[in-house]
Amino acid sequence: MLDSIRTMFSTDRPANATNTLADLARRFADPPREYSPVPIWWWSGERLDPARLRWQLEQFVAGGVYNLVILNLAPAGPLYGSDADDPPFLSEAWWEIFLGVCADARELGVRLWFYDQIGFSGANLQGRLVRDTPAFVGQWLDAISVEGNGPLSLACPPGGEPLGAAVTNLDTGVTTPVELNDLRATDHSPGLRRLRLIYAARRGFDYFNPVACAALIDTVHGAFERRAGAFFGDVIAGSFQDELPSLPTWSAGFLEAFQAQAGYDLRPLLGLLWEGEADVAQRTRADYHAVRASLAEAAFFKPLFDWHETRGLICGFDQQGPARSGDPIASVRTYADYLKTQRWYGAPGSDHHGDAKIHSSLAHLYDRPRTWIEAFHSSGWGGTLEETFDWLLPWLRAGATLYSPHAAYYSTRGGWWEWAPPSTCWRQPYWRHYRGFADAISRLCDLLSQGRHVCDIGVLFPTTTIQAQTSPTGPLSAANAAHDAYLALVGSMAWHATRPGVLDRDRRDFDVLDDDSVQRATVEEGALVIGAERFRAIVLPGCAALATATAEVLGRFVEAGGLLIAVGQIPRIAVGAGPAETVDQLRGLFAQGRATNVAHAEDVPAALARLPRDVDAPVPTLHRRIGERDVLFIPAAFPRATEVSPTTDWREVDYAFDPACHAREMTIRVRGARGAPQLWDALTDTRRNLTARRVGDTVEVVVPFDSGPAAILVWPAPGEEEALGLAGPAVGTAPLQLAPRGGELEPSLAHRFAA
Repeated sequence: MLDSIRTMFSTDRPANATNTLADLARRFADPPREYSPVPIWWWSGERLDPARLRWQLEQFVAGGVYNLVILNLAPAGPLYGSDADDPPFLSEAWWEIFLGVCADARELGVRLWFYDQIGFSGANLQGRLVRDTPAFVGQWLDAISVEGNGPLSLACPPGGEPLGAAVTNLDTGVTTPVELNDLRATDHSPGLRRLRLIYAARRGFDYFNPVACAALIDTVHGAFERRAGAFFGDVIAGSFQDELPSLPTWSAGFLEAFQAQAGYDLRPLLGLLWEGEADVAQRTRADYHAVRASLAEAAFFKPLFDWHETRGLICGFDQQGPARSGDPIASVRTYADYLKTQRWYGAPGSDHHGDAKIHSSLAHLYDRPRTWIEAFHSSGWGGTLEETFDWLLPWLRAGATLYSPHAAYYSTRGGWWEWAPPSTCWRQPYWRHYRGFADAISRLCDLLSQGRHVCDIGVLFPTTTIQAQTSPTGPLSAANAAHDAYLALVGSMAWHATRPGVLDRDRRDFDVLDDDSVQRATVEEGALVIGAERFRAIVLPGCAALATATAEVLGRFVEAGGLLIAVGQIPRIAVGAGPAETVDQLRGLFAQGRATNVAHAEDVPAALARLPRDVDAPVPTLHRRIGERDVLFIPAAFPRATEVSPTTDWREVDYAFDPACHAREMTIRVRGARGAPQLWDALTDTRRNLTARRVGDTVEVVVPFDSGPAAILVWPAPGEEEALGLAGPAVGTAPLQLAPRGGELEPSLAHRFAA
């Protein structure tokens, strides 16, 4: 698999379709429609009416919205207090209406995405498949145990399939296998000990079974191709997956797959999945979770990606929380290896309870075109466009480039029914101004999707350590240490619970790295090069266990002069194929002082001090390079922790906006910049020259925020300096009028369809 990854991502996507600064400016003024907001259009609440759907499409277009995700809330019957969708999802009547909407969308220039109903849904597609084909049922590893000094005996619970048993001497900690006698395990050895019987329970869906997964994909995606394939590409842009269920922990062929991948028999070591901190136990657990990830990748995730890729479509997602938040322990327990499995989507992402950085990193590392952010459901009806724009800024700065408002409802039954308010559509008094907002979002999402991301720091996601320290029922001690170190470094982006990490507070941009990307990297002039990304510093958060192939590349990185920083633990346990000595050699580089070990995440900024900043600003920024042009996105404010120390309890920190970073202008310095930049205003589509002065090897620029809470600076390519000075028309400036004539209130909302 790694060889195919190397081949697929050895070269980066073309930077952009523009050849000159003037081309880029024209594109900024009139961005492609696929970069407009992509609201979720809920076809629920009342019977679908083609005329009403056409009218709603026209309203979307009038508001500058050219993309829609079509979702049915209750496709299989009443759900969460809602009536069943009418007509039922995928019924003949539903298809007739859907195809009519596709034809209307083609006429109006609107792109549609279909909601695949595989995750969050009332469709129960997996349950129906298991009902019809019982071999598609998933399996979950479980165990029962008993402790004592005398004879110990356990019987497998009804319905369970016994797999093995083990006894652990509680005085010595040694675990040994025990023979099973039919459905029972018995042990008569002396001393205080724990007897454990391991068995498989059948439930859920088997995401390790290629035949089952092919049937699942065909149930929805295949149906859309058969019915609406003629609209693929120009109308149907792709699909959206929401909160995929957890992957199973066992399968009928798991032992054979483990033998083939790990190279040894798991059955006599099954007890070690639960017991102990010994190296052999940690390696066994790491290999076990790695096999889970590989089976799911081969059976479900890569085939889903290939289905979309061969048809020119994109699949976006928002998976289960807290895995979507980059929670290391949850990512292993839920999806075995979050980055390995979730890299197989064209638009990785999350809702606003997730984290943009881990998903934009996947987009950067695997050359995915967009990063999805579904937001801001349940924020209430009172949110304004100004507030929504402010809410979006941290996500844009972290790399999100596809904004999916949650939601726009086909019906609210005149305000008597809703799912998760608000409905960001013609039901809002701000709708007459929405085009200006939508155009600004389109400009930002388009510009920040072009070229390549530029940053110096990579943070290795501690998957291997978490796998090595996570039993089928929960994490062990070292897993918690790596988990805490990672989250302290990168923070949390969950809306209204933002906890900026150490790197953001140090105003250092970073990407989150997966092991496969590190292993396919090259080392060039002290930089770790992965596709178009070049990292001069790599941070290991509590990585007590490390894949040998990862350790080998990191060793070469240090030998070439790269900056390697370990937080807390330095790697000790070698996992996976390859010589274990590579981890010992990496430890030697720390002992020699050629790599740096710090005790706490809060010590990392000091260790990074010798790494020159390309951008020195009071807030974190986003740097992209489009051809030879540098583009810098700068938010006007940033939530920063007021008092954080190595001993701070993160749950008690009061997060607030730092007044120093909430000004009308900001002074920044950019190292290696060519002269003065131009300020591009996404809200008004105006561009103006800024002045700059040389300070050492940097250019100092005063950035004004006189028209909005974010700025884009564009440095022209060599020879384009004279092209500066373009200007465009202001947009979205029409005032809101509630009582325009006669002193009487005039409705500002469209009421052709009252609901």
